[in-house]
Amino acid sequence: MPTPLPAAPEVGLSVVDGRLPQVMLTSEFPPTVDSSDKLLNMTTTATFSALLRTPNEVIERLEHGDVLLTRRDAEPLRLSKARTAQAESDTLSALAQLIAASLDDDACERLVDRLADPFPWIAFLPSKFQKDFVDEFLRTTRACASVGRFDRLTIALNAWQSTAEAYANPHLTSDGSDLEPLSRPAAVVNPRTNE
Repeated sequence: MPTPLPAAPEVGLSVVDGRLPQVMLTSEFPPTVDSSDKLLNMTTTATFSALLRTPNEVIERLEHGDVLLTRRDAEPLRLSKARTAQAESDTLSALAQLIAASLDDDACERLVDRLADPFPWIAFLPSKFQKDFVDEFLRTTRACASVGRFDRLTIALNAWQSTAEAYANPHLTSDGSDLEPLSRPAAVVNPRTNE
């Protein structure tokens, strides 16, 4: 009679440090896996105090994947091997370059429709600006992937969403012709606080 398998740990997806979602095991112990564990980067969780009390035990978990260090009243930290982080960055960069290189003008126009699902506010942008958004989104994604940091992509997305919010104002003309784009950012007074 075969030996029953232990219950599988609960698995959830998590986005940590602006990177792609990782599989995160809620178990406090490293997963028991066969040799295929080298193909998967499993993330385990430990407390920051456990790292301070028993650093070697927490560091040993890095053999199985990243360790998410939880802290009381603070954002979690991600502990990973430099080789793993570099491999993730290289893979993201290659994917971004491949996607951008494979898009011609027709594909970019179709991408406007596809991006309306994750970014519904794009509908408020005039069609010319929708294409500009797609172009900037692709260029910024490529650049961010090449350096392994995605902060600038977040800034670009927030700026485009703010532009869409301005065009959504019902007190403006439908084409937004009464909006005056700024050539560079300028400080404005907050009308709620007059600051």
